[in-house]
Amino acid sequence: MSNYFFILVGFLFLTTYAFSQGRKPSKIIETTEKYWSVEESPEPSETLISYYDEKGNVVKSEEYIADSLVIINLATFDSLNKETSYTRLRADSSLISSVRWVYFPKGKGKTKILIYDENDEIFSKELEVRNKLNQVVLYKINYVQEKMKSVIHHEYDSLGREISYKSYDVKRLDFFIIHEYNAQGFSAVERMGMVPYGDDNLVYKYEYPNIDEHGSWTERLQFVEEELSEKTTRIISYY
Repeated sequence: MSNYFFILVGFLFLTTYAFSQGRKPSKIIETTEKYWSVEESPEPSETLISYYDEKGNVVKSEEYIADSLVIINLATFDSLNKETSYTRLRADSSLISSVRWVYFPKGKGKTKILIYDENDEIFSKELEVRNKLNQVVLYKINYVQEKMKSVIHHEYDSLGREISYKSYDVKRLDFFIIHEYNAQGFSAVERMGMVPYGDDNLVYKYEYPNIDEHGSWTERLQFVEEELSEKTTRIISYY
């Protein structure tokens, strides 16, 4: 599975996952503390600072380990609110990777996504297919340099929330994520593995002790096998 693909998905996912029920955020500072690490060498905290435009798009984000800036992400959008570029930089502003979108004629629901490495060579050619509700239902990946292909299927519930993500190596299922939500609409359970509902699945459970007046969570607890593994806090600024 392409690291570039997960970087892209994670970045775009923030544009919807972080939204409150009312006012839109202008900036979110999200800090995660990890509790599963060995006490003698604890894992440093991670901080993600995301900056939003008035349409709810993440136009810039900064990734920190402890207090050190590691990665800078930049994105641009056109007048129709479609992505036009995404650039991933190191702290010294040197290029890691970039993404460019090629949109098919209106009504086709298809978008070609080209991912380039730091040498401006194509790492992956990807095709995104959206349904009439503008939800990504199919994602095809052709890893040019690795000569590998992958196909991803997305499924949604009646409220438009993703309930399954299934990645296939040609026809064989090689990875999946199944989502469950709580009454507030936040992610409650994530199941990951090779076989849906298999005994060896990795299961994450989430609780949200604190929610602000706009309906956005400001504290999230992640549990693995009933043990607290991560605590994430957010400071949200609104327009």
